[in-house]
Amino acid sequence: MRTPSGGYHYYFNYEAACEADRWRIANYFTNSTKYRAKGFDIRTKGGYVVGAGSRVGGKEYEVVKNTDIGDMPSTLIDWLLASISITDGQTVPK
Repeated sequence: MRTPSGGYHYYFNYEAACEADRWRIANYFTNSTKYRAKGFDIRTKGGYVVGAGSRVGGKEYEVVKNTDIGDMPSTLIDWLLASISITDGQTVPK
C-alpha cells in the first residue's frame, strides 16, 4: 500500500505459522512508531491502520500490489527486534 506521503504499508499475518515467530510477535511487538529509530511503525493486536481508499490531504492510500497476506519473514522480525532493549532477563527465541 502506498501512502499519500509516498511511504509504504506492508501487511503480515498476526498469527504466524512458526511458533517461535508467533511468540516473538505477541510478546515483543507493540503498537509503536520508530522501530529501529526510523519510520518503521508496527500495528499489532488492538492497533489499527488506514487502508485503500482512505484520503489524507486530498491524496489517497493506494494498493500497489494486491496479494495474499503472508507471515512476516523471520529475518525481518530479527532485524526489528535488534533495536529493542530487553531488560527482564528473557531471551528472544529464534
